[in-house]
Amino acid sequence: MSPDSNQLLLLQWSAVIGASLIGAWTDWRTMRIPNRLTGPVFLLGLVWAGCLRGFGGLADSLLGCLIMAGPFVVLFFLGGGAGDAKLMGALGAWLGVQYAVMTLLFILVAGLVWAIGFAIVHKRVGYMLERLKQIAFMFFLFITPHRQYISMSKDSSRGKPVVMPYGLAICTGVCLAAVRTALWP
Repeated sequence: MSPDSNQLLLLQWSAVIGASLIGAWTDWRTMRIPNRLTGPVFLLGLVWAGCLRGFGGLADSLLGCLIMAGPFVVLFFLGGGAGDAKLMGALGAWLGVQYAVMTLLFILVAGLVWAIGFAIVHKRVGYMLERLKQIAFMFFLFITPHRQYISMSKDSSRGKPVVMPYGLAICTGVCLAAVRTALWP
């Protein structure tokens, strides 16, 4: 990599880390990730990619957005937050395909670790395991052609859920992906 491309990569990751830090902070304080953050981050990511690499960069940016937001859009329909999905899409617009998959994996692992920590602290490990079972079951329903023959017990929603600000996991995963990229480009 040339010095110029290293500087551009540093600027790119700085924008992504900065946006994820703001997202984590606001999510921690308000349990929301605001559109006034995700919208501009998304648009600036598209502009960044388009200015640097033209139409191909813009297409790469949009595909990165879809890769990172996709799983979170599914989770939104299963009861997750829309802000998480929008922040993931905005960050994907900055990262493009090259870094989106790796960053998504880091974020998903960070989310699992944060969720286990929250469940332990709030003494809700049983509830977390039950919720994971529900999500797996819903996924199974989604992929099976025999949906009408499968049912789930109604008492599986016992207990009050512990809501975790997922912005923390997003920020943690982004930082880990940035460190990985800096150490092994």
